[in-house]
Amino acid sequence: NCAIKWCRKNNVAYLIGPHEIIVPVNYLNPQVLYKKRSFSNYIIEELKYITYKRVVKHAAGVITMGNNSVKNISKIYDGPIANIPYCFNMDHLHENDCELNDELIFLFSGQLIWNRNPLLCIDSFADLVKKNSNKKLKLIMSGKGVLDQQCRDRIKELDIEKNVEWITEFKDWYDIHSIYGKAHVLLALQTFSTWGLIVQEAMASKMAVITTYDVESGDNLILHGYNGFLTTLNKKMISMHMQKYVDDYG
Repeated sequence: NCAIKWCRKNNVAYLIGPHEIIVPVNYLNPQVLYKKRSFSNYIIEELKYITYKRVVKHAAGVITMGNNSVKNISKIYDGPIANIPYCFNMDHLHENDCELNDELIFLFSGQLIWNRNPLLCIDSFADLVKKNSNKKLKLIMSGKGVLDQQCRDRIKELDIEKNVEWITEFKDWYDIHSIYGKAHVLLALQTFSTWGLIVQEAMASKMAVITTYDVESGDNLILHGYNGFLTTLNKKMISMHMQKYVDDYG
């Protein structure tokens, strides 16, 4: 705020750079605001929005990340907005290459929390196994979180324990990236996301991707039906996209 006050006082043009923390990407998404959100979280979200609206009002331009961010910021700002994808050097990920054999492997990687929908991934995978009893299918669950026990209980309830492998222990950050070399298809089914590096990391590792329109990296980088699939959080639709990989693989 001090820098902006100085710019305005001295008639100096300024840009608002990418800052995922206060960019109101999901401000108008009722699922984000109300689904399992505490009142304190709602207040924080509201304050971020008010602060951003005030800061951006006199800016010469805005730099942000993602189509949804551009769309939502344009509702409170009339000036130029540049969409610049988040990126970093991913050359080391090119070494990942899951072997092609008679088993198709799907991957869930991330925190086991409600907005990442691990239970939906499990349910969709279970439907796939049921429809393809003659195929070898596996789901790797890689993550920890408050839904851990619910996920394990759901897997047991759906009788797919033999099809699910848990990989949760890693030596360091680079070791985490090795998970992409153990599967063929990433399931990134977040209810909302800021950018979502997981999609880029999977793509750099030669993986196919099924993700939602609300994951910014997916919405910006996935060409539906070409290098992956964009989906809603409808289990039938997710299973349909997963089935396409089963059919192509087998």
